[in-house]
Amino acid sequence: MLSAQSNVFTDVDIMHAIQSVSTFDPDYLDYFNFLECIVRVTKARPWTEDEEASCPHFDNKLDRVCNLLEDKFHEELTPMFEQQRDAFEHERHYQPRVVVEDDEAGDSEDDDMH
Repeated sequence: MLSAQSNVFTDVDIMHAIQSVSTFDPDYLDYFNFLECIVRVTKARPWTEDEEASCPHFDNKLDRVCNLLEDKFHEELTPMFEQQRDAFEHERHYQPRVVVEDDEAGDSEDDDMH
């Protein structure tokens, strides 16, 4: 269902396309539901003849929608996401793990079995 203006896909159209996707929190989408929303929007979005010619297959259209999302929201959301991730890691005091091999020269697992 498209809004009154032809070939204009509005936020109302998007909400209609994803209305059946739900999570426990109506203001939050987990990763899998977010991916489902992108697929549903890609299927519902009207494609011009030029776009159909340049994106003939669904996976091309999906790439196009993802690129449009990235172009629109990358600069706004990436710094905020990185700050939240850094704060989370700082709160948890994550320490890098060091793996040390303590096998002595000449020892092997085969020697341990005998």
